[in-house]
Amino acid sequence: MNSVIIALNMLKRMIGTIKGFLTIILIPVIVMTVIIFIFDRDYTENYTIAYLNLDGGLLGEELIHNLSSFSEYEILAAQDVEEVKEWVADGKANYAIAIHKDFTQNLFNGKSINVTLYQLNQNAESFALKQRLDLRINQFAQSIKQLKQIDGNGVSIQPAMESLMEQVNKNQVSAVYTKFNENVKPGLNSILGFMIMFLMGLIVSSVTLILEDRANQTMMRIYAAPIQRYEIVLGHFLGSFLIGSLQVIFLLMFTKYIVGFEYGVSFGKLLLILLFFMLASMGIATAIASTVNNIKILSNITPLIVVPTCMIGGCFWPIEIMPDFMQKLANIVPQKWTIEAVEKMAMGQSLSDVSMHFLVLFLFAVILIGFGSAVFKPVET
Repeated sequence: MNSVIIALNMLKRMIGTIKGFLTIILIPVIVMTVIIFIFDRDYTENYTIAYLNLDGGLLGEELIHNLSSFSEYEILAAQDVEEVKEWVADGKANYAIAIHKDFTQNLFNGKSINVTLYQLNQNAESFALKQRLDLRINQFAQSIKQLKQIDGNGVSIQPAMESLMEQVNKNQVSAVYTKFNENVKPGLNSILGFMIMFLMGLIVSSVTLILEDRANQTMMRIYAAPIQRYEIVLGHFLGSFLIGSLQVIFLLMFTKYIVGFEYGVSFGKLLLILLFFMLASMGIATAIASTVNNIKILSNITPLIVVPTCMIGGCFWPIEIMPDFMQKLANIVPQKWTIEAVEKMAMGQSLSDVSMHFLVLFLFAVILIGFGSAVFKPVET
């Protein structure tokens, strides 16, 4: 009961004033509405792709034919490598590919494949283009492997492959393509990322309130009361959790049922994963607060923690377009596990399929809250 009283007092202090309601509930709702308006646009942008085919074989031509089947790609033929590079550098083409000599023969012989992708900057679309190229080349390799298993001496592999490609081009044998993250709502990554950033900022604010109580000797007076230590700690954690839960529920209900944004995940599942993320954020906030006793310093370094971890965790762009070392670094921030769990559920996976993500977020909370338990001491150390 004492824990509940402490939690409700925190809730009153954080949201019970006009300023608190504006900063914690109303402003995030307005900002999220604007963000949804900006990012929730289902449109397809066209890209120009220059190509140079030095192969002269069947599969090099088939690779170009496959790219031309995508409506968002405009394919232009170049004369040499220098022209390909120049078109990309001058902006005449968004991307360019060069299929080098003996591409087909190397595939039939099981040797390394020479296809070069030219681009000015790495982004989500260039990653999708590379995925499509790799997928088609792997399909070629798998088809050749299966034909070799059928024909042990390998004499009729190339004619059989030519016949297969001919049937594909006649649409007698058709391939079905699934776009990268096709089932994920456009803009979901960015919208969810900003929501996560708001939530982290709120949790840090609630921990700042605890530091303020300690600096003003309010916590010392609470400890002097005839209640147990665990009730005080539980009350503060319960208050932070309650405040964060209210913000999450308001944001989800407003954006889903009033603004009309479809997350592709049920309300309950999305709320559950965000609550687990909130626990992990509480761990990060208490760990930071335990090492910084000055409230002003904590307020100043909070953006230096929240924003970079959101960037690394994929809140503003897909993790896949980052360098390899940053993709590995993303595993140590909770944002990555939260966004990945939502994306997986949006693509049809169940809660059991993302149980590892829940476990990682829970471990974040337990370890960091344990480390930051010093913040609940009645006096500064």
